Amino acid sequence: TAWRNMAELVGEKDIAPVVQANSPQREIWERQINHFWEISWCLSADKNASNLLDRRKNWRTHVLADEPGVKCSLMEGYQELSGALKPGKQNREVQGFWDAVRGQKIEIARDIREDEHLCAIAFVKRRFVHHFEQLKVELSAVGRNPAKTLHGWKLPTSVPSIAYLAAAPWLAATIKASAENEKVQEAISSLERGLRLLDTPWEGRVLEHIQQVCNQVGYKGGQWKQVDGQYLYPQTVLQDIKAAEQQGSPTKDDAPILEAVGKHLTIIRRETGLGEPSPFYAILLMDGDSLGVQMSDAAKQQGISNGLNNFTAGVPNIVEQHSGFLVYASGDDVLAILPQPFALACAVAIQQHYDACFEDENKKLDAKHQITTSISGAINFAHYKTPLTRILQDSHALLDNVAKDATGRNSLAIRLWKPGGLNAEWAAPWPYVRALQVISQQVAEHLQGDLARGFFFKLETVINDLGLT
Repeated sequence: TAWRNMAELVGEKDIAPVVQANSPQREIWERQINHFWEISWCLSADKNASNLLDRRKNWRTHVLADEPGVKCSLMEGYQELSGALKPGKQNREVQGFWDAVRGQKIEIARDIREDEHLCAIAFVKRRFVHHFEQLKVELSAVGRNPAKTLHGWKLPTSVPSIAYLAAAPWLAATIKASAENEKVQEAISSLERGLRLLDTPWEGRVLEHIQQVCNQVGYKGGQWKQVDGQYLYPQTVLQDIKAAEQQGSPTKDDAPILEAVGKHLTIIRRETGLGEPSPFYAILLMDGDSLGVQMSDAAKQQGISNGLNNFTAGVPNIVEQHSGFLVYASGDDVLAILPQPFALACAVAIQQHYDACFEDENKKLDAKHQITTSISGAINFAHYKTPLTRILQDSHALLDNVAKDATGRNSLAIRLWKPGGLNAEWAAPWPYVRALQVISQQVAEHLQGDLARGFFFKLETVINDLGLT
């Protein structure tokens, strides 16, 4: 009920103005929205029957019919909303529909690119953050459960790009350097003003370490919300200047702005000596080890539930303190994207938080029913131009195959990817990880925080030299 109400709210705001009530597009919308979710449940009088849901999931009864027409750009197999039956670059039916949708307001045009044609589900996923605050859903009473009213709340309408996360440590360092250099301060302010003039996405909230240095030096700018992180890299700026200068280019008006951006970047690098931003960011994936099998013990069930609730509630603050973006924290699963220098410390902090949550629950249990817990993690360091989907897929393999299976769980596995491929891999139980964290912090201080160029580029050599393999 909540899903359908939210989807209808998005449809009312963003689709209804260009779609008639009984049109084929409306039929596609209702078919996809009403049949998307699969809900599985089990009833048992046996409190120890913890494997019922796993067994139910393997009993496949929710099979979606093949959908006709042109398919969604994001969700394989689903028909996109225009209802066109034949694909093709010159399909006027597809392009005309999406031009009308995007043409309603600039926010929609920014959210949905010209080459994207979405199904109803993907459209709701892309746009619901703009309308969620207006959501109000009445749920009727069921059995002993009274009627409820669900309310949405204000959500950030954008998230930090991986290019911005990669460049953020450099940006913080330049803002810090501006405290004693008026030329740097003026160049940073001019750079931010120039980037606002470009049609660039909002990067969401201010990252913690950028906020800290802004407070330290009294920086009064917009604090770097409306920038495209790629434009902090000189090579991207030069490429876009060349593209804008091509005859008939739709971005020709951006050329002088980009030239000014490049000029300010040069001044900042020259005056601070900080060089260019590191192009590397980190994906952190974590998952609890073998906790589900203990749910068959009724004496542990409440403690496990409490521990997981407390763990999930504490993770967002940990990720925010380390200037990361939390994709999800659910049960004992965590996925976050972070600036590269903070990933290792964030992983250690989450692991310690996980242990503490279950230590608190074990104090309430007798020795016979203690909950045995551990959590494993995977960190992938990658260039921001490497396809995100590829690194996410590799992160799951790194967690399952290396941190859990090969290293024996309760471990962290790390990979460093360069544009040419895998450069280094290392895995160890958490006590060794904490030792590496101390060493990396000392190296970072010695290199004035330039962890990217001075440490992780040479991760394999450092680990071998220290005998940590």
